[in-house]
Amino acid sequence: MLAIATEKLSVLGDYGVDQAGLDELDSVIDHFSRAIGKPRAKITDRKAVTDTLPLLFSRADQHLQRLDRLVKVLEITHPDFVLGYRNARPIVSQRGSQNAVAASAAITTTAAAIAPMPPVLLPAPVTADFIDGEEDTDAA
Repeated sequence: MLAIATEKLSVLGDYGVDQAGLDELDSVIDHFSRAIGKPRAKITDRKAVTDTLPLLFSRADQHLQRLDRLVKVLEITHPDFVLGYRNARPIVSQRGSQNAVAASAAITTTAAAIAPMPPVLLPAPVTADFIDGEEDTDAA
C-alpha cells in the first residue's frame, strides 16, 4: 500500500497526503514489523523463567533447612531470637490459592524441623590471648 501511495503521491496531494505523511507511515510500518514478533518472544522468555522456579524454590528450601539447624544452637543463649525466628519462619499462603495445600505441608515440615531439641553445649569462648598463641593462665 505504501509503495502504491508513493507512486500516486502527485494525485493524492489533493487528499492531504504528502511525502512527510508517507515517511511517517513507513516509520510506523517498520516499528510494527519489528514489534510483531515480540509477544511470542516474551511468552517464551516468561516460560523459561517460570520453568526454573521449582529448582530455585528447592534451593531456597535447602538453605532454610540449614538455617533452621543453625538456629537450634542459639536456643540457650538467645531464646528471644529463636522464638522470633520460629514465629517468622512459617510460609503464609493466601487462602484459596492453588498452592495452599503445598504451603500447609511445607509449614508442617518446617515446624518439625525447628521443633525444640535438647540444649547444645557450646565450647568456651576463645580469648584474644589464645588467638595470639598464648593461653590465658591467669583466668583459671
